Amino acid sequence: MDIAQIIKEAKWIKKSFKEDLAPQAIILMGLPAAGKSTFINSELSKYFPNVPHIKAFKVLNSDAQLKKVQFQRSKIDFDLLKGMNEANYNKHITSMTYISNSGVPIHFPIDYKEFETLKGHKDFWDKSYRSYYASYFGEREQARRDTEELSDIKITGTNIVIVDTTGQNVGKNLSLLAKTKAQGYTNSVVFLEIPVEYSVGRDKYRGATEGRSVGEDVIRSIGAQLPSAYSAFAGSPLVDRMLKFTWSGSLIQGSYGLSEDKKKYPYKDKPIGTNEEK
Repeated sequence: MDIAQIIKEAKWIKKSFKEDLAPQAIILMGLPAAGKSTFINSELSKYFPNVPHIKAFKVLNSDAQLKKVQFQRSKIDFDLLKGMNEANYNKHITSMTYISNSGVPIHFPIDYKEFETLKGHKDFWDKSYRSYYASYFGEREQARRDTEELSDIKITGTNIVIVDTTGQNVGKNLSLLAKTKAQGYTNSVVFLEIPVEYSVGRDKYRGATEGRSVGEDVIRSIGAQLPSAYSAFAGSPLVDRMLKFTWSGSLIQGSYGLSEDKKKYPYKDKPIGTNEEK
């Protein structure tokens, strides 16, 4: 191999690593209760090993935003209830009944006598979150707006940003990826593929153990949209890499295995001596 060819190959290798070493923006898509948050914390760094300080990432997550506005809602409720006598308290909490996404009436769980023993809002939140506010999806739209506002913020001071989402809203996520692309990020989409029936069962289990459930109808609706959403991401010039992980195991016990990893930029293991250039 002559000097010119060696220089060419050196330039190729430099280019092929550039996208891997750049800051990373990742759309993590999958059904509700698919285990996306667990995957972020335990598995994701294995597939993005060249990003410095991978633990120092920013996560945009509508569920996290939802909990924030539920907490704010509980503070409003607490401040209102603490000024009431018993008759007004009982009348007001009757009006606080709502219908969950699963179609079940959810009644406020704290009676007047218990409320009088609480030490403050934190105590109020701890005693009411799981049984009442965890499935309070009246704030879902506000949480979604908060997440969209976060995506409008220029992302700085982090080498990796993760959007933890179901992923069916392709337009909104591509809008964010256009911004990260303009800031020099390499954009990836990671799809956690799990059977809809498993997601429905896991959502019910989560509702029983954590009080958090989105409901079967919502899951089936999202499940019907994910294949076409994944194809849309794959066809977008804003997406540099597509990874798919498929669930293997039982309803609860199991793991995700990598079933697809497609990069649109040069592979770092390109054979030496080829003539292809980017």
